[in-house]
Amino acid sequence: MFYSKIEVCFYPAEYPADDLPADAVELSDSEYLSLLSAKFYATSTSGFYSIEMHGKSIPGDAVEITDAEYLSLLDGQSTGLLISADPEGRPILVERPPKSKEELSAAALSKRDSLLATAAVRIAPLQDAADLGRSTPEKAALLKKWKEYRVDVDDVPSQSGFPHNIAWPDQPI
Repeated sequence: MFYSKIEVCFYPAEYPADDLPADAVELSDSEYLSLLSAKFYATSTSGFYSIEMHGKSIPGDAVEITDAEYLSLLDGQSTGLLISADPEGRPILVERPPKSKEELSAAALSKRDSLLATAAVRIAPLQDAADLGRSTPEKAALLKKWKEYRVDVDDVPSQSGFPHNIAWPDQPI
């Protein structure tokens, strides 16, 4: 078996020697299997690659990494670290940058909207009972609590610590 790194291609042992790329090297069976399962990291895509899965579509800036490096990077990523690259293009783990004010605000407003939707679902039957004169003192008290909660949730963006420090109101029970 022969392999050309430039072509990212394997050639069978019986391939005519004159037709092989200039950089083709002969591989033993174990070298072939090792190379086939080799892992690469490309800074340009922040992605992992293998010859077995990606063949010629591995980006030119990809660097080979060991199985241990690959597993360590995935383990670090699972704990919240970010996979980045050092100046030589080798993958490294770094702390995630803090979220911007805009990102925090968008997340908080999304949570607010979800809580408002939940409140609307809870309020609707209680309000219906009140409108139809079929409410009880317990339902009327719960309706008032849910409406107060809904106003408090809607006012979250007005809090002085928004969006970094938010005091979310507790849902009525």
